[in-house]
Amino acid sequence: MTERRDRLDDVQAGDIIRGRKRSGRPLLLLVYEADDAVIRTRRVTTGETFDFDRDGQCRQHSDNERCIITSTATLPPADYQVALGLDRKMRAAKELTDLALSEAEIDLLQKVDAYFEARPLPKA
Repeated sequence: MTERRDRLDDVQAGDIIRGRKRSGRPLLLLVYEADDAVIRTRRVTTGETFDFDRDGQCRQHSDNERCIITSTATLPPADYQVALGLDRKMRAAKELTDLALSEAEIDLLQKVDAYFEARPLPKA
């Protein structure tokens, strides 16, 4: 088994991972469910959902744009907590003012792509 497959097999509910759309748009994803066949994720900033096969390839998505998992690196504990809080905030927001970002959330969003890009999944 390859190192890439091992890392993807280790993904479980509660993990924060990174994906990328074919267009290049990065995706900060919370894994909300995972089994032997599928990794179900929610985009932290929008709530948009993506289902991935265990090979890291996205199943058909509503906008027909394919995407892949690019990193399963573990975020530092403080950043992980901020990402979880941001996911919760985005899901619970009822008013536009509920979406105001804290300094910690802004900091996370400014650095998280570089963090994951420095820790990519190995090539297949």
